[in-house]
Amino acid sequence: MHYVHTGQRVRFQDVDHAGIVFFAKFFEYCHVAYEDFVEEVLGMSPQEFFEVRRFGAPLVATRSEHLKPLFHGDKLSIDAIVCELGRSSLTMRYTIHNDAQDVCARVWMTHAFITSEGFTSIPIPEKIRNLLTPYFEQS
Repeated sequence: MHYVHTGQRVRFQDVDHAGIVFFAKFFEYCHVAYEDFVEEVLGMSPQEFFEVRRFGAPLVATRSEHLKPLFHGDKLSIDAIVCELGRSSLTMRYTIHNDAQDVCARVWMTHAFITSEGFTSIPIPEKIRNLLTPYFEQS
């Protein structure tokens, strides 16, 4: 199963001097999709992670490939899957499409589950693992 995030648009402040989206913005777009995924699929607000459940899932690794440029005004569609599901970490792969549904970029973000107090590694909680499993697709 894939999670599809829509509704983002390339803003004027997202483009560089060449008129295309600045590379770091791709990570920002994907992080917005991740936050919405956490709320919609896992049923948790960002506050619930740290304040209620007392754990977090910060980024520990990222990478990207850029295939086609995005321009000011483009509407984005971001297709997200869980492509790695380890004991205490997960990697999400985001495929970013433009208005014409061309694949413009792929972004991988790895999150490690930790305690919010000592920042020590913990296993992915079983409830979260069960909710992530339908979105797991080895790539």
